Amino acid sequence: MTQARGGRRGAAFFTLLSILAITAAWWALALWPVGTVEPEWLARTRAACFGSMRGGLPDAGGWILLVGQPLGMVGVLFAVW
Repeated sequence: MTQARGGRRGAAFFTLLSILAITAAWWALALWPVGTVEPEWLARTRAACFGSMRGGLPDAGGWILLVGQPLGMVGVLFAVW
């Protein structure tokens, strides 16, 4: 990897690591098991962001978000880089 004109060395790598960390956080928020009693804030967040019913998996739109968003951001990063 060479340094771009006027760019900083390693910026693309740092951005890729950021995308991976954010993706891991989204997947944890959507899929992390919470036990028998799910907190109300978590149930509302999962329903709003991923279309999950209480204690269930994300709906189709939620899966598209979980898989498509990181792929789209990596595509944007590649195009900008």
